[in-house]
Amino acid sequence: MIAPLRERLDDIAVLSQKFVAELSKEHGRSAITLTPDAALVLRAHSWPGNVRELRNVIERLVIMTDGTTIDGTAITRAMGRSAITKDDKASDDGSQLVERRRDAEKTAVLDALARAKNNRSTAAKILGVSRRTLYNKLAELGIDGEI
Repeated sequence: MIAPLRERLDDIAVLSQKFVAELSKEHGRSAITLTPDAALVLRAHSWPGNVRELRNVIERLVIMTDGTTIDGTAITRAMGRSAITKDDKASDDGSQLVERRRDAEKTAVLDALARAKNNRSTAAKILGVSRRTLYNKLAELGIDGEI
């Protein structure tokens, strides 16, 4: 059995690039590329729908983008919409909401760090929180080291 995509983080970038190339061609678009911060946002997501979910998100982005690049902000918006419209089964214990909130926070933090070129003070300003709050959130989300 193949491990879930969330456990194969290195595969996310490779699959994303492959899907962008295939889907750009399929939809008659000129070559579209993913920015480095896009890769960070994609890695931060837990991908409960595995490869199929990743492909669907990439396809939505390829269709919706006006330019030739897809950045982390576009991915965050697209995945935010997909989280609202997904037809997931409701969880009795509320864990689904907790997981989505954690994913959204992780995506926002990684996006801010990418935009700030890993400068924690700047990322905290982008997020509208103190540096201490950012450091606490990094620890809580298990984000450490250079992004």
